[in-house]
Amino acid sequence: MVSAIEIRRNKGTCGVVSDRGLQSEKENGRRIHRALVGRLTTRGFGRVEIARLIKDVFNIRRDEKNISVRSLNRALSILGWGEDVMDETMYSLMLSILESHQDIENGG
Repeated sequence: MVSAIEIRRNKGTCGVVSDRGLQSEKENGRRIHRALVGRLTTRGFGRVEIARLIKDVFNIRRDEKNISVRSLNRALSILGWGEDVMDETMYSLMLSILESHQDIENGG
Protein backbone atom coordinates (compact mmCIF):
# COMPACT_ATOMS: atom_id res chain seq x y z
CA MET A 1 0.00 0.00 0.00
CA VAL A 2 1.22 3.49 -0.83
CA SER A 3 1.51 5.67 2.27
CA ALA A 4 1.73 8.95 0.40
CA ILE A 5 1.16 9.88 -3.19
CA GLU A 6 1.91 12.81 -5.37
CA ILE A 7 0.10 13.59 -8.58
CA ARG A 8 2.51 14.77 -11.22
CA ARG A 9 2.03 16.11 -14.69
CA ASN A 10 4.20 14.40 -17.25
CA LYS A 11 3.92 15.90 -20.71
CA GLY A 12 0.20 16.50 -20.45
CA THR A 13 -0.70 13.33 -18.59
CA CYS A 14 -1.17 12.75 -14.88
CA GLY A 15 0.33 9.92 -12.90
CA VAL A 16 0.67 8.80 -9.32
CA VAL A 17 4.13 8.53 -7.80
CA SER A 18 4.64 6.57 -4.59
CA ASP A 19 7.13 7.45 -1.85
CA ARG A 20 9.46 4.89 -3.39
CA GLY A 21 9.08 6.53 -6.79
CA LEU A 22 9.88 9.94 -5.35
CA GLN A 23 12.99 8.57 -3.65
CA SER A 24 14.25 6.92 -6.82
CA GLU A 25 13.54 10.13 -8.73
CA LYS A 26 15.63 12.11 -6.24
CA GLU A 27 18.43 9.55 -6.41
CA ASN A 28 18.37 9.69 -10.20
CA GLY A 29 18.63 13.49 -10.00
CA ARG A 30 21.62 13.16 -7.68
CA ARG A 31 23.34 10.73 -10.07
CA ILE A 32 22.78 13.08 -12.99
CA HIS A 33 24.13 16.01 -10.98
CA ARG A 34 27.22 14.04 -9.88
CA ALA A 35 27.90 12.93 -13.45
CA LEU A 36 27.67 16.48 -14.78
CA VAL A 37 29.84 17.93 -12.02
CA GLY A 38 32.35 15.13 -12.53
CA ARG A 39 32.66 15.83 -16.25
CA LEU A 40 33.00 19.57 -15.71
CA THR A 41 35.52 19.09 -12.89
CA THR A 42 37.71 16.92 -15.14
CA ARG A 43 37.68 19.81 -17.61
CA GLY A 44 39.06 22.09 -14.91
CA PHE A 45 35.92 23.89 -13.75
CA GLY A 46 35.48 24.71 -10.07
CA ARG A 47 32.21 24.79 -8.12
CA VAL A 48 31.60 28.50 -8.66
CA GLU A 49 32.27 28.21 -12.38
CA ILE A 50 29.96 25.20 -12.67
CA ALA A 51 27.14 27.14 -10.98
CA ARG A 52 27.71 30.09 -13.32
CA LEU A 53 27.81 27.83 -16.37
CA ILE A 54 24.53 26.18 -15.42
CA LYS A 55 22.99 29.62 -14.92
CA ASP A 56 24.26 30.82 -18.31
CA VAL A 57 22.93 27.70 -20.06
CA PHE A 58 19.59 28.17 -18.29
CA ASN A 59 19.42 31.80 -19.48
CA ILE A 60 20.41 30.91 -23.05
CA ARG A 61 17.80 28.14 -23.17
CA ARG A 62 15.15 30.46 -21.77
CA ASP A 63 15.48 32.50 -24.97
CA GLU A 64 15.91 29.53 -27.33
CA LYS A 65 14.42 26.24 -26.09
CA ASN A 66 15.63 23.97 -28.90
CA ILE A 67 19.18 25.25 -29.17
CA SER A 68 21.77 22.80 -30.50
CA VAL A 69 25.05 22.07 -28.73
CA ARG A 70 26.90 23.88 -31.49
CA SER A 71 24.78 27.02 -31.13
CA LEU A 72 24.94 26.79 -27.35
CA ASN A 73 28.73 26.64 -27.48
CA ARG A 74 28.74 29.71 -29.73
CA ALA A 75 26.56 31.61 -27.27
CA LEU A 76 28.73 30.49 -24.34
CA SER A 77 31.84 31.58 -26.22
CA ILE A 78 30.34 35.06 -26.67
CA LEU A 79 29.84 35.15 -22.89
CA GLY A 80 33.55 34.36 -22.42
CA TRP A 81 33.46 30.62 -21.72
CA GLY A 82 35.86 29.69 -24.51
CA GLU A 83 35.36 27.25 -27.35
CA ASP A 84 33.36 24.01 -27.17
CA VAL A 85 32.62 24.07 -23.45
CA MET A 86 29.69 21.66 -23.77
CA ASP A 87 29.65 18.26 -25.41
CA GLU A 88 26.53 16.22 -26.20
CA THR A 89 26.73 14.21 -22.98
CA MET A 90 27.13 17.23 -20.72
CA TYR A 91 24.34 19.01 -22.55
CA SER A 92 22.01 16.02 -22.07
CA LEU A 93 22.85 15.86 -18.36
CA MET A 94 22.30 19.58 -17.99
CA LEU A 95 18.99 19.42 -19.86
CA SER A 96 17.79 16.71 -17.47
CA ILE A 97 18.62 18.94 -14.52
CA LEU A 98 17.08 22.04 -16.07
CA GLU A 99 13.89 20.22 -17.10
CA SER A 100 13.42 18.72 -13.65
CA HIS A 101 13.97 22.18 -12.15
CA GLN A 102 11.34 23.62 -14.47
CA ASP A 103 8.92 20.81 -13.54
CA ILE A 104 9.34 21.75 -9.87
CA GLU A 105 8.81 25.45 -10.61
CA ASN A 106 5.66 24.64 -12.58
CA GLY A 107 4.26 22.56 -9.73
CA GLY A 108 4.69 19.28 -11.58
